Amino acid sequence: MTRGGEAVGALAVTGREPGSYSNRQIELLKTFADQAIIAIENVRLFTELQEKNRALTEALDQQTATSEILRVISGSPTNVQPVFDTIAASARRLLDGFSSLARTIRERTHRRPRRLQWARNWTFTAGNDGAGPRSCARAPGGRP
Repeated sequence: MTRGGEAVGALAVTGREPGSYSNRQIELLKTFADQAIIAIENVRLFTELQEKNRALTEALDQQTATSEILRVISGSPTNVQPVFDTIAASARRLLDGFSSLARTIRERTHRRPRRLQWARNWTFTAGNDGAGPRSCARAPGGRP
């Protein structure tokens, strides 16, 4: 079986004796081979289309997440927490993650000035908010 001068497969039928197939039977085998080539091409085209659709869907999801983050930024000019919540949720959803976390770090000034300390305003909670089996939420009063 050839497509565009390139071999793409084979169809073989053996008989009990050489030359036992009539011209009509050979033409039927050629028709079957042509149908097999059409099926091979259809699968190739469908697979190519699926890959393109997957890439477009991924790009759209990323653009939607970016748009949502920008919307939250413009709606929360003095509060980073909603922005961090949206970033963490978007990252978890887009990367199909188990959990996500976005938080700030601040310098500890009362002990070692060069050491960084995580801001303690997050806790992991069990549950399903639609974005995964676990979610990250701000603890009441900013403490875990």
